[in-house]
Amino acid sequence: MIHFPWDYHLSMTSFIYESLGDENPERASELHQMTHAPPFSFSNFIQTGPFKATRDGLFFTKGYFVISSIEPSLISSIKNYLPATGELHVGNTCVPIVGQTVEDVTGVDGVETYRTLSPIAIGELPYNAEEGPREWYLPTDSMWAARLKESVRENMRHTVGLPDNFKFKVKDYNWVDKKTKRLTSDIEIPCARTELEIDLDEKTSKFIQEFGLGERTGMGFGNMILKSEAEIYR
Repeated sequence: MIHFPWDYHLSMTSFIYESLGDENPERASELHQMTHAPPFSFSNFIQTGPFKATRDGLFFTKGYFVISSIEPSLISSIKNYLPATGELHVGNTCVPIVGQTVEDVTGVDGVETYRTLSPIAIGELPYNAEEGPREWYLPTDSMWAARLKESVRENMRHTVGLPDNFKFKVKDYNWVDKKTKRLTSDIEIPCARTELEIDLDEKTSKFIQEFGLGERTGMGFGNMILKSEAEIYR
């Protein structure tokens, strides 16, 4: 079986930058210097065969990632890079890559159900920075939905622009799976997998599926998909 340490997310981020850098090094350099989130998100590793979860990580036989981006050229770079390498390095593990599929993302106007393929992280600093570290929210917290909306507004302003008919309203959540994701040996972030009913305009619907929802989307958080499309991602 193949072994993945639990903090594989930084390795995935590096792989995406390497893919882009191989084809467009100037754009890869620009993304590294961005002060806001990069224009992509990716899912948790999704195992599709026998597996075993331990304290040291995940042992598995096969599975896949979903990588999404608002920039088609980034997806194209990954597509072109994979056949040249044929493998993904995660820590000391070399994972063979045997195939890939590229699919278009469709935005939907109105209330739809969305599912996380990686947990959402959202929070804020105290009004007085001396009061303590960043406070992370979960879907059961009253500020969670409001901070998500603020985050989407800010990310769209920095990238694709806000539509005139912008709307983002979390109507309900169907279930919540609270998590703590370990990015490194000393960085852990409270977050949650969930299934949300959200009222969105078409452009914003497409945006959250490509860019991600919440914070640190370029580090393996907030990868989203329509529930109607999620059945293929098991």
